[in-house]
Amino acid sequence: MRTILWATLLCAATVQGQSVRAGAQTGLPAPRFAARPVNGPAVSLDALRRPGGALVAFCDPRSQDGAKALGFIESAQTQLTALQVKPVAFVINFSQSGSVQKLVKDNGLTVPVAHDSGQSVARQYGVDTSAVLVVVHPDGKVYRRFDATESNTDLGPAALAACKQLFDELTKAAEEAAQPAAAAPATAATSGPAPVTRPSDEQTRQRIGQGWSLIQGGFVSAALEDARMLAEQRGNDLMATLWLAYCLEVARLYPEAAVTYRKVLLLQPGHVYALQAVGRIDPDGRWRTAADLPRPIPPAGPVAEPAGATTRSGPATIGP
Repeated sequence: MRTILWATLLCAATVQGQSVRAGAQTGLPAPRFAARPVNGPAVSLDALRRPGGALVAFCDPRSQDGAKALGFIESAQTQLTALQVKPVAFVINFSQSGSVQKLVKDNGLTVPVAHDSGQSVARQYGVDTSAVLVVVHPDGKVYRRFDATESNTDLGPAALAACKQLFDELTKAAEEAAQPAAAAPATAATSGPAPVTRPSDEQTRQRIGQGWSLIQGGFVSAALEDARMLAEQRGNDLMATLWLAYCLEVARLYPEAAVTYRKVLLLQPGHVYALQAVGRIDPDGRWRTAADLPRPIPPAGPVAEPAGATTRSGPATIGP
């Protein structure tokens, strides 16, 4: 029986005002996750956010806000598909996965629903209420976030409006990107989300500066997430690869840091900072390639902090 969700969904349609706390995390990298919904195959944020973005929901279906949000997402799947946004819902505050399976079966849910056991994903997103909806841009950053509040109205319609705005922005960007190629045969579609463009050198330096500020503020994970995305967007690039290696070392992911520093040395043999880093964290050459990557445990003996980690100016050698 579709009792709880659909009853609250009908109530939601009658509410007009909006008092949703939004903006938290906006513009920061969305924490990555991989999960196996109880009603479908495994999902990950990296797969969901392409090509048009993702809608990540955290819902406690025992509350009115949580049930309303989950019911709305289920009903809005056709609209989300048209906007090329892929949804996933994490059920929070349930101790047993069997309860989540029963919830899905009783309500005939088809949206991917995962049990957030131990609140592991919710903690990464700083969820402290019964319902949170996060719209993630294809570039992996939080586009909009909506949290239920005491005077909450509807998270669902607000999030759907944000998805529509994101689609419009991506479509416009795609059309503008196609303008220089006007002389070419107009056979390719000019609508739909644009591919993520490669950040310029100046944009890359700005993001590295922002990442350094995050590290200084204690937000190492956020800096690392953006460094991963930057390296992915820039490709085989010295500046982004070196910054990623530095963030990995700050995060104490020494094996991956060693491998990434060696990638820097392939791009620029003799790079002084990378040579020093490899000698500092992997003097015996245990972690030479990604194929040899073990679990992220620190090597034996004390490891020095990355150069510049205690200064306000950041690593002076980041860059080509």
